[in-house]
Amino acid sequence: MEGLSRRRLLAAVGMGAAGAALGGCAGGAAEGGFRRSHPLRLPFEAPQPNVEGAIPSGTDGVPTAYRSFVSPPYRSVASPPGSGGTVTTFQILYGPPPPPVDENPWWQELNKRLNVQIKPILVPDASLGDKLQTMIASGNPPDLTYVHLGVAPAAMRVIRQGAFTDLTPYIGGDAVKEFPNLARLPTYMWRNSAIEGGLYGVPRVIPIVNGTIGLYRRDWARKLGYPEPPKNAEELLELFTAFSKGDPDGNSKVQTWGLGNIDTNLVRQMFRVPNGWRRESNGRLVNAIETDEFEESLKYLVRMWKAGVFHPDAPNLEFSRVQDLYMAGRTGLFGGGYIPLFGRTGTRGSLRKTFPTADPYPLLPPGHDGGDPQMLQGPGYFGFMSIPSKVGADEKRAKELLRILDYYAAPFGSEEYVFMTYGIEGKQFNYDDDGSPVAIDDDRVANWDTLSYMCQTMENAFYYPGAPEDAVLAQQTLKRAVELSVADPTLGLVSNLAISRNAALSSYNDDRQTGIVTGREPLSVLAEWRRGWRERGGDKIREEYQEALARAQG
Repeated sequence: MEGLSRRRLLAAVGMGAAGAALGGCAGGAAEGGFRRSHPLRLPFEAPQPNVEGAIPSGTDGVPTAYRSFVSPPYRSVASPPGSGGTVTTFQILYGPPPPPVDENPWWQELNKRLNVQIKPILVPDASLGDKLQTMIASGNPPDLTYVHLGVAPAAMRVIRQGAFTDLTPYIGGDAVKEFPNLARLPTYMWRNSAIEGGLYGVPRVIPIVNGTIGLYRRDWARKLGYPEPPKNAEELLELFTAFSKGDPDGNSKVQTWGLGNIDTNLVRQMFRVPNGWRRESNGRLVNAIETDEFEESLKYLVRMWKAGVFHPDAPNLEFSRVQDLYMAGRTGLFGGGYIPLFGRTGTRGSLRKTFPTADPYPLLPPGHDGGDPQMLQGPGYFGFMSIPSKVGADEKRAKELLRILDYYAAPFGSEEYVFMTYGIEGKQFNYDDDGSPVAIDDDRVANWDTLSYMCQTMENAFYYPGAPEDAVLAQQTLKRAVELSVADPTLGLVSNLAISRNAALSSYNDDRQTGIVTGREPLSVLAEWRRGWRERGGDKIREEYQEALARAQG
């Protein structure tokens, strides 16, 4: 499974303009906007393969669970998708670059299986935004280009100008049946990644509720006299204060805290703060920071800070440091990307290797008043692979590239999934007695396949070898979270001003919030904060979203 660092950009649900760059919906022509040629036509969603041991969730947005691997794997791609030529790519890179193709057996096998020569441009995740914008600005992006609007919102402008192919004619509706693996991708992912009625890429799917459920130290809680999860805001504050002051690990020489970071998502979900925006009954959009629920959540965060619940450096800690504190047994709650929280090699299993008696358990926040929380939906995807318009104008070439992406999107349990996820049998992995792939511990082959990141389905199934019940626990918890979740009503709408001012507004909001929570500023400055947000573009962004809503409805 992917490392947690890959989702640190998804771990927080922003305010103000934070959701501005996440896709689009059908709308009419607008100044500086898209020229709609057709309504949004979502791809047909085919059922997942019926394989032994699969536990369907029955809920859109919640993946299938597997207690064991599919044995033997089945074929999901009938023949090599390529025509023997070259395919250039622009891809994100995690970790060191792979060996060159002439020294890389996995890369050679990839080329053979695809029947093309993959020639990638690999960009470290930290510099993806700048490199992506430069690549697009060159006017000649590669055949398959990884676009992440969250780190490069300005890419929306060139999409608006027609830089990438609208794939709707190729994969909209029943047309997607030509690409069976793409047809198995969930509908919410396509819907949320669409832009003004068009499908401009094949996304990498993730759970629709992601980064807002944490693991709490249930063993600490029981030791301190709290055998059940907190049922309201007062019980949660009492529990996390005890984590900070009650010596939960039995080592009085080591300071512990409830949380390493100021987890605003946890608190906002408790107080049912809108997910970015709320659409009132009269159709008017209200931003989260303008609501009473937000003010109450802010008051509660102030109480948590005063109670010593947070690490004293919480406002400034990087995600990796927050993770390190939890893994070192110093904090009682940690949340990251949802899928990697579970399993022997995930957060739960890794913590138990260091602390064998630890019981890290998923915590759905309670409603502040004892009722249900309001969980926050995310976009449900992590970037998408796009085809430049110059390339996609050739129908034959566009379909070849989609067949290649169809190979990458092979479902869990297929031969193609095994190759893309685990590598070459006998060189990078072997099957154990239970038929599960087990990586070969050899640094020489560890990064052969680091150029594989495109639209794989690694986070569209719950499977944890050696911890089969984690798959069921993860699925059941996520199912409940999705049932209680709400979407951002502006997801899929385009505001030009939000695109340009996203970073500045987010920084402004973060600074004002931190000032209030830590006591640098009194709560009474919230009125000034709200006014400042409106004057810095909030009202104009609202207006642009309202116009987009009207176009979508008309």
